[in-house]
Amino acid sequence: MKKLVLTFGLISAVIIGVLMALNLSYAKSNGFDGGEVFGYLSMIIAFSTIFVAVKSYRDNHLNGSITFGQGFLIGLYITLITSALYVAWWMVYSNTVYTTFTEDYTNYSIQKLQESGASQDEIDAMKEEMAGFAELYANPLFKIVMTFLEIFPVGLLISLISAAILRKREILPA
Repeated sequence: MKKLVLTFGLISAVIIGVLMALNLSYAKSNGFDGGEVFGYLSMIIAFSTIFVAVKSYRDNHLNGSITFGQGFLIGLYITLITSALYVAWWMVYSNTVYTTFTEDYTNYSIQKLQESGASQDEIDAMKEEMAGFAELYANPLFKIVMTFLEIFPVGLLISLISAAILRKREILPA
């Protein structure tokens, strides 16, 4: 199981890394419109490897039968590997390639608020809120935790769904 989890965890991490780099490259030059949707869609695509891994383990190592717990653990381990590598990737990427992310996102958010016709008080409140977030985000520990919490719940959810679906022998038999 270790080899399977490591292999699928690495594949998932490569997928999310490539898709997020494309997303951020687009956002850097075209704004953040649709970026959140694309980001979470990228996570779902990357974590689809969990379903494939659980099915593969069920069919190739357990004679077509897997418990919910076994399937969930496979998904959880892949999620942990992918999430850890995603955090490492973001720490490197945001400190080398996209060092202006916080400023760009702040400017984008304020511009969107201004375009929506918000009052000056609302804009000032947003500026203050974004400045506070930027200050927190400058702390590497906070940045690591926030980045991990961005991706981990998605993998956890897909792990639960995959384990629940694939525990039934009748679903996609070998």
